Amino acid sequence: MLSRILVAVDGSENSERAFNTAIEMAKKLEVPLLIVNVLEDFGDAAKVWKKHDSVVKEIEKEHDAFLKKYKQIAEKKLHSAAVETIGAEGDAAEQIRALKQQPGKAILKYGVTSLDQALIANQLIDEFRFWIYPVVAEGTQLFDGIDTSHMQLELISTRQYASGVVQVNYRPRWLSSERLSLDSASRVRTRRT
Repeated sequence: MLSRILVAVDGSENSERAFNTAIEMAKKLEVPLLIVNVLEDFGDAAKVWKKHDSVVKEIEKEHDAFLKKYKQIAEKKLHSAAVETIGAEGDAAEQIRALKQQPGKAILKYGVTSLDQALIANQLIDEFRFWIYPVVAEGTQLFDGIDTSHMQLELISTRQYASGVVQVNYRPRWLSSERLSLDSASRVRTRRT
């Protein structure tokens, strides 16, 4: 089963929906909830800010308050279930990699958020589980803005529910840059013939 449910929060509408659903899943499955918020690396601006300690402290204070708010909401709704938070600066991939190396069961990351880019870029996803709902609506593109050229998906299972929802599970096959070059070259040759 699961050792915990991971949900990334960034204040967006999508992360709010994912957060609320993750709370319900953690309650139902009786597993801890891990709330992650990534404080972006502001590049050259951060170098300037570090010279002004008060700016850095203010950003860190806001970041901590942001996570604390989500933790309090989750604790109130989950009652006795454990709630953890990670406030990562810059690259959250190393912290997620460390979580994956801990003994225990699988970690379920819920929702489509900005954390997905780091997880995919660092090949930290073992399985994708997509639920397809039979509604016509606008929503977030699953891999919008994420480089997926180094990944192929292998269908491993499907399940249809009475509600019409279909669950599809995929295992990513991570391609090396050498393999990508070969695949691209073979596609070019195939198109020419």
